[in-house]
Amino acid sequence: IVGDSEICTASSPDFGTTYLGPDGTFVTCSSDDVAVFRSLFSLPANSPNVILDGPDPGFNEDEIEGVLDVEWSGAVAKNATIDFVIAEGTEATYGTDLAAEYIVDNNLAPVMSESFGECEAALGSGGNGFEATLWEQAAAQGITVIVSAGDNGSAGCDDPNTETAAGQNPNIDFGPSVNGIASTPFNVAAGGTDFDITASNYQSTYWGT
Repeated sequence: IVGDSEICTASSPDFGTTYLGPDGTFVTCSSDDVAVFRSLFSLPANSPNVILDGPDPGFNEDEIEGVLDVEWSGAVAKNATIDFVIAEGTEATYGTDLAAEYIVDNNLAPVMSESFGECEAALGSGGNGFEATLWEQAAAQGITVIVSAGDNGSAGCDDPNTETAAGQNPNIDFGPSVNGIASTPFNVAAGGTDFDITASNYQSTYWGT
């Protein structure tokens, strides 16, 4: 699993420390989120391996995404060894790219999952070339790379929190576009269900007790 933040699990080097949470309040990492999740869904105990590539990035806003990725991959493959590789971003490179490169360079596992995204236009020719080359190398080594299609769906360059359809507002929207990390011939792009939270009766339509 690719990440760029620590997660609150007992195998994390930062377990037991206090950090500034996404809502601006300080949180102490004292409860093993992964263990609680696995217990809740009657999964066997199976702590992830947290592997640092370079300096420890500590906890940041991607902690929630990281723990979700680790928990649900472990739910799908309940007896698998989950390696959560994290790297701190630099001025030039995303931490997630460095973590993914570490997994490929070390031939760490037969399956790799990344849930992060950036639209092709924002990546540019250099960024798109990097992703394609990295995933091509992974495929050559027999690694199956699974990348999320992205929260934005077919509006990959737009803000998923404000726009509901690609090209809906031509003054600010980029139109149809995809996650460049997921759009190479050498990876599997995994999509999800799109809930239109602005729809009338959204809550009663999609959710219930």
